[in-house]
Amino acid sequence: MLTGYTIIIENGNFQFLYGHLSPKFIVRKNQKILQGEKIGTVGPMYIDSEENTKYFDSKTGKKTNGSLTGPHLHITIKKDGIAVNPLDFL
Repeated sequence: MLTGYTIIIENGNFQFLYGHLSPKFIVRKNQKILQGEKIGTVGPMYIDSEENTKYFDSKTGKKTNGSLTGPHLHITIKKDGIAVNPLDFL
């Protein structure tokens, strides 16, 4: 399950999901993306916005983007709606 800020790119019967991103996306909804193009950045762990979030650090109480272990990226690749091993594509 992806949490925090997420970008989903669809290409044919594939979906590429990138989670735990910064809320300052580089791309916008429905924008065409080229291979290798930068779409966003990871983190930060804590977000400083008025936006509603259901994710909070249990120790500090600060709003988070869902990445409580520190900034990191989640990648999910789905083919025909079924998750596949991302290592098969890297």
